[in-house]
Amino acid sequence: MNSESTTTANQQRNATDALRSRARQQQAIAMLTDHALQEENLQSIFDRAVDLIAETLDVEYSKILELLPGGKDLLLRAGIGWKDGLVGRATVSNDLNSQAGYTLLSNSPIIVEDLGQEKRFHGPSILFEHGVVSGMSLVIRQPSGKVWGVLGLHSTHHLQFTPHDEDFLTAVANVLATAIQRKENQEALGSEDDFRQLSNAIPHLAWMANPDGWIFWYNQRWYEYTGTTPQQMEGWGWQSVHEPKMLPKVLENWKKAIEKGEPFEMTFPLRAADGSYRHFLTRGVPVKDESGKVRRWFGTNTDVSEQFEVEVAAQRWAAVLESSSDAIITKTLDGVITGWNKSAERIFGYSAAEIIGKNVTVLYPDHLISEESGIIRKIKAGNLVDHYETVRRSKDGSLVPVSLTVSPIKDKTGQIVGASNIARDISSQKAYEQKLINQASELEQFAYVASHDLQEPLRKVASYAQLLQGDWSDKLDPTGEKYLEKIVQGAMRMQTLIRNLLDFSRLNQLERQHENISLNEVVNQVLADLENSVKETKAKISVDQLPTIKGEPVRISQLLQNLISNALKFHGDAPPEICIFSTRADNGWTIAVRDNGIGINPKYSDQIFKVFHRLHAKGKYPGTGIGLAICKKIAEQHGGRIWLEQTPGGGSTFCVWLPGEAA
Repeated sequence: MNSESTTTANQQRNATDALRSRARQQQAIAMLTDHALQEENLQSIFDRAVDLIAETLDVEYSKILELLPGGKDLLLRAGIGWKDGLVGRATVSNDLNSQAGYTLLSNSPIIVEDLGQEKRFHGPSILFEHGVVSGMSLVIRQPSGKVWGVLGLHSTHHLQFTPHDEDFLTAVANVLATAIQRKENQEALGSEDDFRQLSNAIPHLAWMANPDGWIFWYNQRWYEYTGTTPQQMEGWGWQSVHEPKMLPKVLENWKKAIEKGEPFEMTFPLRAADGSYRHFLTRGVPVKDESGKVRRWFGTNTDVSEQFEVEVAAQRWAAVLESSSDAIITKTLDGVITGWNKSAERIFGYSAAEIIGKNVTVLYPDHLISEESGIIRKIKAGNLVDHYETVRRSKDGSLVPVSLTVSPIKDKTGQIVGASNIARDISSQKAYEQKLINQASELEQFAYVASHDLQEPLRKVASYAQLLQGDWSDKLDPTGEKYLEKIVQGAMRMQTLIRNLLDFSRLNQLERQHENISLNEVVNQVLADLENSVKETKAKISVDQLPTIKGEPVRISQLLQNLISNALKFHGDAPPEICIFSTRADNGWTIAVRDNGIGINPKYSDQIFKVFHRLHAKGKYPGTGIGLAICKKIAEQHGGRIWLEQTPGGGSTFCVWLPGEAA
């Protein structure tokens, strides 16, 4: 898995975390709504609300403050986290110096990031006594418009609240306000019409049915969502807005609940007015009389599409993890393993039960344990470790070569909380590479031995042919002399070819220690060796100031001599003009040998570096076709490369890039 797929995976994981958080909030609202619709005791609803707030938003304190008659004080009616004896007794002042008083004057949530630095109000003292740092509060306003009190939450940490958090707290306040209004209306009127009116105010779809399951009433939200009419929905008409594939199972479960008089709960898609489908968590509660007989059903449909999508995404992601051929391991910043897929078990031998909770260094050979601190250092800085080849230890003690990609894991606030390790087993790749190395070594050894052993018989052929030329030439006719001359030339050419082949095969033998080389000194020595050729061709050669590099002097000298020799050899009618110069490039040096010779067709720019590849007949230009192949090998052994560039106006420029520091 490459870095791009790893990045995409992280983005998907962050989005999934956000969706999970939102889904938990929706689930909490649904649970509170159901509780409020079934429970007549307001205190029970209040206690459930503060518990869900603290649990869902992961805060230490939550509270419901009731505005007392007279409007001067608010009573801590319900709460989580407060010191014993405060809930139900403690009061806070309704003035502008307290967060509660300030909240009552606002139509939107009041968010506090740092209470100690807050300028809008200065308390109340109960918050400071509990070490509160941040929090959020808003008005509980009944549907009638009456201000009932304040709903709030607090933490001893610096928290950043998202718009979804604000929406969640607002939804809880609305459920509480509706329940309070319902209670007051029931106490004042005690009518079912008021109950239906309150049911229309909730954000969920709601319905009531007879004991036999015949639905006789839906709230307004049902009709708004489905785009249907009461006439279309009466009785069992609700089946028309269900997905056909799911409907049989829905009917089966609903009828079982009716027969047994037990609560019905199921998640299924419902069709909206625009024809699209969203998933709803549906709960139906039997309302029973004193004898336990069902006298009617009350139900709600809560939109859980986001939660459903999270679960589907999580299932897909889990499938990806389990189907991946790479080991995927998650860990904390302390190195504790928190996730382990099937491929990790296959590659390293540990089951998830054995390894989760242990430190990832259990997979490190002793001499590589220090790698972990370096990896974590990069992860904490937000950096990616990409395709790092190393070795890890399996359960049976064997070493496994792996390619590691390690990326940061962030929580919903963007803080780095762990790391995701993708380990690819490259045992087969390494074995294949070693096989190629062995084969290349064997082939090079064969070439060396073969070329070495061929020299002696060729030397005899050449010697005896030359003896025939000297002692028996007068006994041969012109045709015989011609044949003998070809034998001598062929033998000598073969000797040169074998000598070059030996030089080429020796390049792969053990390298000597690299040392500082002055390229100007090397070029001067090469030109001294080629003095006769320079004079014969009347060549003009200019040499710029060249750098000092690290390398093997003999091989670098051989490389430059081959290039300069070619420039002297492959010239046209005009005398050779050769320029040797260098430029700084890519943390190294480009050494160029430019000539005004016959040039090379660009389509052969790659082929000329192959062994025995010639572009001209042997009689026109001498040589064996190995020189440029030797140059290429020497350049690569020094961590460099060689290429051909066309020279404007004719000729060729051979460029060699070699690594090296700036002078």
